[in-house]
Amino acid sequence: DTLTYHTMLRTFAELLNKKRVFIPCPLSDTRLFSYLASLLTPVPAPITACLMEGLQNEVICQDEAIKAYLPFAPLTYGKRS
Repeated sequence: DTLTYHTMLRTFAELLNKKRVFIPCPLSDTRLFSYLASLLTPVPAPITACLMEGLQNEVICQDEAIKAYLPFAPLTYGKRS
């Protein structure tokens, strides 16, 4: 599946039966958000900042070599087993 982070978070919340509100934010201040996240979680702000910066990158895996090592059909993102 090719999904946005927003779609993955929304799907994950639905699978856990959690209601989440996603608020669009015109700001993109990673330092501010990482500081706020460090206040709400035990993760230090520098680590949170690195993780948040990684969300800006588009990652689409096109190499399917893993199938030689894991010979089973993958599930879709939202499917429960």
